[in-house]
Amino acid sequence: MIRITGWAEDACSSIPSEDVLGSALHENKLTVWAIDGGSTLTEAAFTTFPDKTDSRWFADELSRRISMMAAEGSFALPLLADAIADIRHAYLTLVDKSGRWFHPVAACVIAEMREIDDRLEISLHSFADCFFMWGTTQLKHNHTRTQLSSRSRSAWKACSGFRGKRLEQLRKRREEQQRNEKTSALSLNPKSAFNCVETNLNFDRPTTLLLGTDGLARAWQRYALLPECEVIDFVAHYGISELIDRIREYEADHLGEDDFTEKRADDAAGMRICFVPHGKST
Repeated sequence: MIRITGWAEDACSSIPSEDVLGSALHENKLTVWAIDGGSTLTEAAFTTFPDKTDSRWFADELSRRISMMAAEGSFALPLLADAIADIRHAYLTLVDKSGRWFHPVAACVIAEMREIDDRLEISLHSFADCFFMWGTTQLKHNHTRTQLSSRSRSAWKACSGFRGKRLEQLRKRREEQQRNEKTSALSLNPKSAFNCVETNLNFDRPTTLLLGTDGLARAWQRYALLPECEVIDFVAHYGISELIDRIREYEADHLGEDDFTEKRADDAAGMRICFVPHGKST
């Protein structure tokens, strides 16, 4: 039995998160995904849409198209390229800014999962730096908190807090990504659909899977709040929301406000999936 057992998204600032999670079921195939919209590099957060950044709009549109394909059991990279071409056309009819440095990009991971003969087969499609990990846990009970702690969020900073030479570098990089040069991310360029790294995986029961965005991965990759080998057990014991809360506590206590070379904090999102014997709890 394949079951989604945990799901959390959190914005790092006062604007809507640019991370999106999704899932779709078609017959015996479950498809799940995480999308991380690239940091907005304009002076104002909302330049095209009244209530979201261009990056969040792109992530939403990608999620909607992936959901449609997955629900029909027809996800394929050529179809994703066609979807991006449609998204590009829709976007360019809406924007009134010149240049390509403000055009949105995204990291993404998509996992197509199917149970066959008591094994879990996964087709994994990865773009840029979203993560996918797996492990086992021997928990008899799972008491995970699903709600994030309430807290005030810092105001969004122009250009996501980047300034000076670093901002110039990032804007130049965005133009390269829109030309699909030296990049593994998704962009408005339909060719970016083929930047995918594809991996086939097989697992026995019980297996726990975790996928998400690099804002969540900061917990072990950047802040060293726990070793990577302990992440699966931590999330099983305490939940994704607890991990995000600990990230935010660390950022509040340790990170300054005046570093224009790196993003002080990032949106975070993650999803936990369990593959267990039928009739067993997770």
